[in-house]
Amino acid sequence: MTLFFLMSLIGAYIISHKMVGAFGRIIRELDEIIDGRSQRMITCRSGDTLTKALLERVNVLIKSYVKQAKGNS
Repeated sequence: MTLFFLMSLIGAYIISHKMVGAFGRIIRELDEIIDGRSQRMITCRSGDTLTKALLERVNVLIKSYVKQAKGNS
């Protein structure tokens, strides 16, 4: 029972660490785009499999945002 609990804690830590790291990076890159310092799409790191589907949708929004921002300049 204790081994199962310990393994569950380790698994939860690994998954949450990957998610928190990925979301922190996504937020930083989105801030750069919003501030006009970047227009690039956000790529998925090899370990960011949990965020791949999210980034695909975020990049669609980025394309639209950049296109609209260029039109308003």
